[in-house]
Amino acid sequence: MAKQSGIHQLRGKVGDMSYYRQSGVESGLVRRINEGMSARVKNSPEYANTRLNNDEFRTAAKIAAGVSHSVIPAWRSMFRRFAQANMVKRIQEQIKMDTTHSWGNRQPVGNMGRLAAELLENYAKAGQYQGQYGTV
Repeated sequence: MAKQSGIHQLRGKVGDMSYYRQSGVESGLVRRINEGMSARVKNSPEYANTRLNNDEFRTAAKIAAGVSHSVIPAWRSMFRRFAQANMVKRIQEQIKMDTTHSWGNRQPVGNMGRLAAELLENYAKAGQYQGQYGTV
């Protein structure tokens, strides 16, 4: 990936280039957008399974965002780096356990309150969460 230098770091899309930030990388990153591939993934029948997986990933990401936002803003720095990504991964594992819905429409299996508490507890910087930063 190309890196930006200078004091003005861009974010977003300009033409066929995408400018973005990443944790752990001080300067901004740049990548070229492959418009042809983007259109194929969105519409082509050979990417149907990819779209189904994307739907489930979107569900997991929304749930993980809700879980992390259940912690009051002053205490959100308690999470380890990449905690959100790890939460999404765990939620996706729960989604894949669903046998009652069709692929792309599956939902997490089990008690969501218990899962949310487990996620918060496992991704705190200082070890166990134990409810001291709020309640789920």
